[in-house]
Amino acid sequence: MAAANLRPEEGPGGGPRRGLWRRFCRCCCGRAASARPWDAELREAPARSGPQAPRPGQLVPRALLIGCPQDPVAHHTADFRAPVPVVRRGQPFALRLLLPRALHPDSDALCVELTLGPTPQVAKGTHVLIPLGERSATGWTAEEEGGGAEEGAGPDGGHALRLRVTAPPHAPIGRYRLRVRTRTEEGGEFAAPFEERNDVVVLFNPWCPDDDVYMEPTTDLNEYVLNETGLIFYGTEDQIVERSWNYGQFDTGVLEACLYILDRRGMPHSARGDPVMVSRVVSAMVNSLDDSGVLVGNWTGRYEGGTNPSAWAGSVEILRGYRRTGAPVRYGQCWVFAGVVTTVLRCLGLPTRTVTNYNSAHDTDVSLTTDIYLDESMKPMERLNTDSVWNFHVWNDCWMKRPDLPSGHDGWQVVDATPQETSSGLFCCGPCSVEAVKNGEVFLKYDTPFVFAEVNSDKVYWQRQPNGTFAVVHVEEGAIGRRISTLGPGAGARLDVTHLYKHPEGSPEERRAVSTATSHGSRGRRGAAPPSPSSPSSPPPAAGAVSLRVGVGRAVAGAALELWVRARNGAAEPRTLRLRLAVAAVAYTGAAAEAFRSERHRRGIPPGEEETFSLSIPYAEYAPHVREALQLTAGGSVEETGEAVAKELRVRLHAPELSLTLLAPAVVGKEAPIQAVFQNPLPEALTGAVLRMEGAGISCPKALRLGSVGAGQTMRLLQAVVPLRAGRRRLVAALESPQLGPLYGQLPRGKRGGNALTSLPARGKAAAVGPRSGAAAPPPPPFLRTRESDAMSDVRCALAGAWRAVRARRVGQFPRVLRLVEAVEAAAPSALRYRHRARLRLGLRAAVLVQMLREARPEPDLYDAVDRFFPEGGPRREEAAVQEAQEGFRDLMLELLQDPERRRTFLTVEAPQEYGPPFLSSLERLFHELLLRVESALPPPDLAQLQALVWSHAPPGAPRSDLPILRQYLADVSHAHRGVVPRPLRPKPRLRLTSERDDVISDEEGRVLKRKPRFPPKPPRRRAAMGESKPRPRRPPIGPRRPRSLPIG
Repeated sequence: MAAANLRPEEGPGGGPRRGLWRRFCRCCCGRAASARPWDAELREAPARSGPQAPRPGQLVPRALLIGCPQDPVAHHTADFRAPVPVVRRGQPFALRLLLPRALHPDSDALCVELTLGPTPQVAKGTHVLIPLGERSATGWTAEEEGGGAEEGAGPDGGHALRLRVTAPPHAPIGRYRLRVRTRTEEGGEFAAPFEERNDVVVLFNPWCPDDDVYMEPTTDLNEYVLNETGLIFYGTEDQIVERSWNYGQFDTGVLEACLYILDRRGMPHSARGDPVMVSRVVSAMVNSLDDSGVLVGNWTGRYEGGTNPSAWAGSVEILRGYRRTGAPVRYGQCWVFAGVVTTVLRCLGLPTRTVTNYNSAHDTDVSLTTDIYLDESMKPMERLNTDSVWNFHVWNDCWMKRPDLPSGHDGWQVVDATPQETSSGLFCCGPCSVEAVKNGEVFLKYDTPFVFAEVNSDKVYWQRQPNGTFAVVHVEEGAIGRRISTLGPGAGARLDVTHLYKHPEGSPEERRAVSTATSHGSRGRRGAAPPSPSSPSSPPPAAGAVSLRVGVGRAVAGAALELWVRARNGAAEPRTLRLRLAVAAVAYTGAAAEAFRSERHRRGIPPGEEETFSLSIPYAEYAPHVREALQLTAGGSVEETGEAVAKELRVRLHAPELSLTLLAPAVVGKEAPIQAVFQNPLPEALTGAVLRMEGAGISCPKALRLGSVGAGQTMRLLQAVVPLRAGRRRLVAALESPQLGPLYGQLPRGKRGGNALTSLPARGKAAAVGPRSGAAAPPPPPFLRTRESDAMSDVRCALAGAWRAVRARRVGQFPRVLRLVEAVEAAAPSALRYRHRARLRLGLRAAVLVQMLREARPEPDLYDAVDRFFPEGGPRREEAAVQEAQEGFRDLMLELLQDPERRRTFLTVEAPQEYGPPFLSSLERLFHELLLRVESALPPPDLAQLQALVWSHAPPGAPRSDLPILRQYLADVSHAHRGVVPRPLRPKPRLRLTSERDDVISDEEGRVLKRKPRFPPKPPRRRAAMGESKPRPRRPPIGPRRPRSLPIG
């Protein structure tokens, strides 16, 4: 039997016949045109309809324009490079409709229609009909804007109707098709066609209090939604390293790729308003398992046919490649997966951050413990060790409400796209409430047991007994989930969020959370929880047990590696220690290779004393493993008591930085030269190196393959980039080589600052950036102007603010001053002598640390500040005196942190003398000289222009009062423009040696600069004999050997 045709019969006007309904129901068909309800026209969905032939009496719109110049700014979507307008739900956007005549309220009606997806349905919220002045069934509204009617609009006259359309805060996100339908008494209904240019993209709105992703304070959204670049932390717990990552969520093609990811998964359009389900789909689709997602994971170390994960500089190239080909991109590891997830979720409007967990456990059997099995000689049994501890693991936090969980679990949720274990049959993880992880509530969805084990499981050591069974010999609490890090909002520095994931180690709350979690684990359900060290199956610890400490000296790639183990006997009797030392390469996932160095020792240790075991490993021995971390394992036993001791240390080798320098001003649409410089630290040549660059709003060249770089050779490369958007931008670069591993660099070179590469608009070409979101381009932000001199005004305003902070001794603002100094140093290395710059930098850092001690900041913050300002080890690029001053002050800070009594003495006696007003006065003099040098390179200041710049940043209606800060600054540096600065800044001419005369040095145009001396130089002055007076040095050294303070005056 043929299926019945349920489509209503069409009338002569193109609409369905209503004769039958008129006979029985006069409630709808007898109404005026403006009062009848609007029906979904099934024949129009889902295809885009062609133009409908108008009939006499119909009201046919002449034009439709979506958006206005104010919408992108109000919706925080001004940076999107999308072909259609981009708006956020819960917030109105403009719609301007040009009609041939005015709309008559009594006889005419108008409806805005939107559809989402291939099969839109009114009941599911994907087919929206919004009568003018009313609310749709799903909460959409379309209101006429007050004072919006314009008579005579358009070249042929007519009536312009201005509407404000608002999507409800729970509307599905995605690309909607939009059109307008009109109805008149005499002509009936007219439906404008769906046209691609009238589409609109609706996103989540974290600025809307009614949206499930709303976040307070909204100022944090500048980082978690709007920031296009960030830092990803890696390395080890003791050697935290950072690298820049270009998220580029607003770049061309990225939004289309993010929506394509949801389509590729087949996610129902009606479910796309739920951030819980959207984030879960993204975590599944960013890896390629199950559904041919974005990235192929590869941890084998062999990357033929793809890109080494360490070589990626950002997410844009990855997402564009996936959208272009539809095939998974090769290859990625955890930080690449996390970087792409951050891009996708920020693009869709979810507040997201990238999080790094050090000593991250991978629990494979849901026991919620990390089990390590050892044989009788304390050697790891790799066949049984299926659990592993990663040096670090990177995932994401995204912010949302959780109506599917009990109250109290809103906020940050863990989302992990790295394919490790399956969840509901798919390789995805989350969203998992961070609060649930903290309290051990592993029975809450999604994937809470796995995340809990990553951050708070106990490390249980099992040793095989002579009868073949295993017994617990040690339970290490607090070894998993260390220094959980992310990039904090505002300051641009590392933020430790460990306290959000777990209670303080060893506290009753933390032990209660572990107990709750393990009771729901696989071993807890079987009633076989691991015994603690004090249980009957574990030998009681001996009084005064032998303890081990492990450490490393300098860990620089290419140099000898110095490792040490110190064993201390805390007993009252001598002890004999049998110790096995092994050094092996270990991947960041915790997978260890065979040891390439192994030693056995047997030594007696007197009571209360220490014995040191040293290992020196030359480069030739660890060269095959220079790309990986090295693990020192020390294990043994005490002969007299049978006590087992073990300790591990993971070391990451330091590599030089990749330095980027901008050689000319950056202007939108024009090539800007970038110089990349790096030095090969290895005693062998580098081959097969590849350089990649990425930057949000910057067109970068394709990956560049380099030739051979000799041992110790410094290579300089010149690349050209094209800024696409005006404003401050950051350029990120990654250089990957098979021999050395990844090198990372960024422009600007300052790690913490927001002083990014500033690209100016093309002079006289306001449209050089291109159309913005398919609507009329909004006015540029105040800091995007059209004259290069305005960039100088930006610099002066920053210098004035820094000078005020230094003069007023506002030490809390010194980190910003330090970032400004580093930016000036990077842009103009000749601004100051090397010693001057070093004194200023070290002084500012020391002042900040001493102030943090005075304020009794938490110890984790203090340790982080010491590591950031005075890092240990690393390549020695500083002069010997500067290096000694840094190391001496670091030693002093660590001593103060470890000895509270010494700290109190320092703060009450030494700090007021050595770091008091005279110290800050010296800093002020050093910074003032820097200001004079910089000002000598700038044109004379214009106070009116500077004040206009500051006022342009003020909110509308704010009073424009005089600015004493600028007046004071200009008064203090005015003589820099009267020629009294001894050494003004001038660009060095590029020199070449002419071929005609080898004793003349000329510039590129042939002008003679100087002549080489024809005679040998004078011999150096002889040293003073014993008893003679030595000449007074021109400048005192930066400090004595291993100084306890920083003499900067």
